[in-house]
Amino acid sequence: MQDLMASGCSSKMRYVKLSQDIMLGTNFELHFCKIGPVTCKVHTGVVFLLLGVAWLALDCGFDTAESTLLITGVLLSLFLHSLSHILFALLLGFSPQKLLITPYGDQAKMLLADSTTEITTVKKIVFALSGPALSFILAAALYPYLPEYPIAYALELSSALEGLFLFNAYLFIINLFPVPPLDGHTVIVSLTGTGREATKRLYNVNQILLTLVFLLGFILEAPLLSLIALLVYVQCIKVHFKSQARQIASRYSARDIMTPLESLQYFRHGMPISEARIVTLKSFQQYFPVLTGSHLKGIVNRTHLRALHPEDTAHQTVNEVAEDAAYTMTDTDSISCLLDDSTPVSYPIVVLTSEKDFAGMITHEQFMEWITFHMADDIREEASHSTRSHDDKEEDTP
Repeated sequence: MQDLMASGCSSKMRYVKLSQDIMLGTNFELHFCKIGPVTCKVHTGVVFLLLGVAWLALDCGFDTAESTLLITGVLLSLFLHSLSHILFALLLGFSPQKLLITPYGDQAKMLLADSTTEITTVKKIVFALSGPALSFILAAALYPYLPEYPIAYALELSSALEGLFLFNAYLFIINLFPVPPLDGHTVIVSLTGTGREATKRLYNVNQILLTLVFLLGFILEAPLLSLIALLVYVQCIKVHFKSQARQIASRYSARDIMTPLESLQYFRHGMPISEARIVTLKSFQQYFPVLTGSHLKGIVNRTHLRALHPEDTAHQTVNEVAEDAAYTMTDTDSISCLLDDSTPVSYPIVVLTSEKDFAGMITHEQFMEWITFHMADDIREEASHSTRSHDDKEEDTP
């Protein structure tokens, strides 16, 4: 039994390592546009969805006009689903900050429009159900234009309108599943206030549910359903890993993870670039702080510095090539904020003391390795706890 648990623990830790960049380190988002204060982005999963729709149209023998109508209609359906959330958010007193269009609808980041607005359970549920409601309305509006015979198989589409009906029907049904980050999960959490242990159990149920939907798509020869279920499954895993990582990160501050100043190579304010090059030869650091005493003046990227021609920079100092810090935090701040989408991954996180003195740096790679190690450590501890509980039960058994 212990060997079996150890084997399971080892496979889980490999899974954590494999999922590190995909689930936590990489933001698969394409900037679309900005409407007022709302930043609109498109999840790259939408690209895979549209490629699947294009393949379906080709397989059904649609001409160019019909294929274009189907692809455009799918994209428009996702946009209208998202727009419904935004409009209801405004009506409920929320202030939309970010809109991410995904293969299953959208994820919207909301803030209160003013401090007097109260977030109630009813408001959360209305906001969550506004998207699926619009998908249902679109499917109902398309129903009269369907052929007279019953729709049995998605591979037997006779028109783009039939495909759009099925897509909106799938979008409506799947979004009611209690799967994060779907709208149904928001409703369940709003009604029950699901705790950590219940969330873990719900995650296991969701995995089984989405797997069954994926297989159902194959049985019914409905590849569009399988594709949506697969994309939701991947996002569900990402949300789960990010939730676990956030719980772990909330226990620690920047001081616990940063590389302190005394362990860093740094450039003095006004140091000639020729001297800075020599410093980079003696260090494996990618980023070098430029300091005046203990105050930060900028960050120099090793790659950018090495790319400069020596003759062009003979009389220049590091001040002229230094960049402003992209993200700063104090040494007492919780590192859970580093999991926010707004945190840059291409620049180091600068850690300052409460007096605004430079304390150290955290690189994205360093943070990801730290999170991966602690997630694996939690898995080992959980496996060890399960082993002890099993042994205790065997000892209590007469």
